[in-house]
Amino acid sequence: MNVNRELDWPYTTQDLSAAIVVMPHMYGRLNELGLFPGESVSTTLVEVAIEDRVLNLLPTHERGEDPTLGASAEGQSIFLKLPHIPLKNTLKPEGPQDKVTWVNGQRQRVGIEQATAKKLRTHRNKHAVTLGHLRMGALKDVIIDGGGVTLYDLFTVFGATKKIVTFDLSDPATVMREKCYELKRHMEENLLGANMNGARFGVEGILRGPRLSSGSREVLSEPFAGRRATW
Repeated sequence: MNVNRELDWPYTTQDLSAAIVVMPHMYGRLNELGLFPGESVSTTLVEVAIEDRVLNLLPTHERGEDPTLGASAEGQSIFLKLPHIPLKNTLKPEGPQDKVTWVNGQRQRVGIEQATAKKLRTHRNKHAVTLGHLRMGALKDVIIDGGGVTLYDLFTVFGATKKIVTFDLSDPATVMREKCYELKRHMEENLLGANMNGARFGVEGILRGPRLSSGSREVLSEPFAGRRATW
């Protein structure tokens, strides 16, 4: 029996298929934490003014004696050049030609408005993920652009000495509690007159998992043995 598929078959391959769109993951944890809020500037350079304001205890004097002279606050300025990250997109008239999309389960032709909106969304998302990458670099003290070029090493910029505490998870003699105390004490001793009510650490996935208590020592379970983490 000969069947005319053009007449008898009620579906086409396009009717039986749907669009599979793999959406890029948009990282937004830093936005949730409220770190590094954005601020618009009209210059290509920014000045970071640092004033060393110290409150000193004043001694007593007999009435009529010369008072204590107040010292002027010392300060310095650090100038940073803002990075320029341009992005160019092109949409030609033949771009959306002969293209279809799925909207609410129905196939529709892609118009110039839809193609433009898609380009703008992709453009915006690329800038957003780049900004998140720069903010994460600032959190790790080294700001690196998308091409792997180091823009700023914040320890070098501000003349600070980097403190490294190594959590050697492969060594059974490592006392995790003491390592945590060492890190916390270093933070407390370098507050420069400020105060703190706790510490929050961003830990990568290799340190997440069940912990086993061994006396005064906390060690990670077997799947995480032999790995190192440095802060």
